[in-house]
Amino acid sequence: MASNWLHTWAIYNPATGKYKLTNDDGSPSWEFPNTIGMVNVYTDADNQADGDTIYRAGGAWVRKPFASIGAGKIREGTPVNAVVATLTTTLGIPNAELIYTARTKGAAGNAIRVKYVNSGDYAGTTATKTYPETIQVWLKCTGGVSQATADDVKAAIAGNMSTNEMVIVEDAPDNDGSGIVEAMEYTFLEGGVDGTVGTKGDCYADDTYLYIAKDDNTTADSNWRRIDLGSAY
Repeated sequence: MASNWLHTWAIYNPATGKYKLTNDDGSPSWEFPNTIGMVNVYTDADNQADGDTIYRAGGAWVRKPFASIGAGKIREGTPVNAVVATLTTTLGIPNAELIYTARTKGAAGNAIRVKYVNSGDYAGTTATKTYPETIQVWLKCTGGVSQATADDVKAAIAGNMSTNEMVIVEDAPDNDGSGIVEAMEYTFLEGGVDGTVGTKGDCYADDTYLYIAKDDNTTADSNWRRIDLGSAY
C-alpha cells in the first residue's frame, strides 16, 4: 500500500497529550494519544496503522519502527504539575476568615463555590452540597442576626460527608475561628491548574529546564520534576 508519510506533519501538544497529524494535500488530520512516549502513525492509503512511530529528534520528526522507540525520548514542551484551587474569604470580620482548599488538585476545583446563608431564624449551623459543585452553609441565626462562628462553619462542613469530600477548611492567617460569620454570596475557588498528563520516564525540554516524570502523571498529580539546563561549558 502506498504511504503518504512524506506529506504528513506531526505536532505534539503537551496540553492534550496527543499528536496531531496533518497532510499537506489538505486531507483531514487526526489526533492520537501519547502512549509511553510514542504514537502509531496512520499514513497508509487505507488509513490503517502501519506499526511505525514518530518522535522528535534534532528539531525534526523522525519515523522509526515501533519496536525501536521507547519511553524517555526528549520532546519540546513545558509540562506543569497540578495546582490546587483555593478560596480565602474576605468578609472583613476579625477571626472569621477561612481558607477553602479543594481536596483534588487540578482545574476541576475551580468549579466549587461556597455560599453562607442567613435565613432569618435557624437553630444550628449546617452545611449541604447542592448541584453543581456548591457548598451552602446555613448559619445559626435569630431574628436575622447571625450567631454562627467560623469554627461552627468548619465543623458543619467537616460533619457532612459530601461537603467534607470536596474541601478542606482552615482558619486564614491571623484568624482563630471565633469571629461571627455573616452571609456570603456564591464565591468560587480559583487558581486550580491541570497537570500535564504523562507516563513515568517521559521527558521534555524548553529553553531553561529539562523535565522528567518520576511517576505516571494525571491532571490531578504533581509528579513532574525539572533540572536547570544552566549555561554552556
